Amino acid sequence: MVLYTGTLESMYSTIFWRGVLAPGGHIVWAALSGAAICMVKGDKAFEWSMLKDSRFLRIFAIVVFMHAMWNTEWPQVLGLPFAQICLTAISWIIAMGVMNASLKEITGFKQIQMEQATVIPLHNSISEQNYKM
Repeated sequence: MVLYTGTLESMYSTIFWRGVLAPGGHIVWAALSGAAICMVKGDKAFEWSMLKDSRFLRIFAIVVFMHAMWNTEWPQVLGLPFAQICLTAISWIIAMGVMNASLKEITGFKQIQMEQATVIPLHNSISEQNYKM
């Protein structure tokens, strides 16, 4: 899928496939990199040393590898950029896995908050005291 070689038809095909496959490239890779930073950052202020965390490095290495594979010249299958289609699917499967892990973490935080929450009886509440005045 090289834009600067071939016929006008191949150029249109390249532009079409780059548009269709755009969400499977830089968009999802940037999202994965951002999610990895958020994972290691947590609720702390960002520090450059966080980029040495193995959780960030693992996801970032996957992103770099996927980008390298995307840029590799692959033969087309039946006139389709089959390798890039597969890489798009793989990238989004990984992104969904990261989102699932993040949602589980949020659910865990909510459960902890619910367990730590204390219920204030209505007769001791500030609002009831205000009505008695």
